[in-house]
Amino acid sequence: WNPDRYDPAEWAAVARRAGMRYAVFTTRHHDGYCLWDTRTTDYSSACQAPKRDFVWEYVEAFRAAGLRVGLYYSLLDFRLPAWLRGPRGDPIGWPAIRQYVFEQVRQLLTQYGPIDVLWFDGLWPRSAAEFGSRELLQMIRSLQPTILVNDRLEWPQYSWYWQFDNWEERYRGDFLGDFGTPELGIYCDPRFLWESCQTSVHRLWGYARGEWWRTPEELLTLLVTCALGGGNLLLNVGPKPDGTLPPEFVERVSLIGDWLKRHGEVIYGNGQGPVTEFITH
Repeated sequence: WNPDRYDPAEWAAVARRAGMRYAVFTTRHHDGYCLWDTRTTDYSSACQAPKRDFVWEYVEAFRAAGLRVGLYYSLLDFRLPAWLRGPRGDPIGWPAIRQYVFEQVRQLLTQYGPIDVLWFDGLWPRSAAEFGSRELLQMIRSLQPTILVNDRLEWPQYSWYWQFDNWEERYRGDFLGDFGTPELGIYCDPRFLWESCQTSVHRLWGYARGEWWRTPEELLTLLVTCALGGGNLLLNVGPKPDGTLPPEFVERVSLIGDWLKRHGEVIYGNGQGPVTEFITH
């Protein structure tokens, strides 16, 4: 895999045309492949075919475009059996896995300047206590005091419970992090910051040929509904294997950007309110 047409400046230009204010870049997903120059493993874009630090390129380009930068990081690595076995199942391997994750997070927060958002995923099947989520969060705050961290340093994260009327009775976590991340759903709670993460296609998060794209009207309705509930929309796109954004995505978000030029005052910083119900196209 070598996305030789990856151009983060073009990505940033698309984001600006679409009216976006920030982005979240996947630095590592559940397969453990790292998209930056890390000293912890050679399973990375810097050591493999691309020979590039994609995280550095992204951060520089988006920052230059005036956009806030976020980093996604999967705690889970399917290649490492100790993560699935846990501290009881693998008392020798587990400390090394934990140290490996801590060090990678430290690198991401010390090699690229100020980071605005840190977006975790994949703690399952481990618990916050097993992994040491509180200790990791303390390290993050010491390195980047102004960063926003999502709610997935515990499992299950509390935002998944908002869809239940009695969610506070069912949830017994510590509310680690700063904002909730309801996935493929919009569940509002005015007591918390939240962001709904949604796909721009109907099923998958990564790029797949032949996927069914949501219409511009569907995507705009997601944005309006999130604004109506006082939250943000994080719209996912899977880049093509060559590193370019799918033209279907570019077309759709550009249309939304045109709409925002006319009606952005009802979306940006407006808080919760019903006015957006009347402006959907």
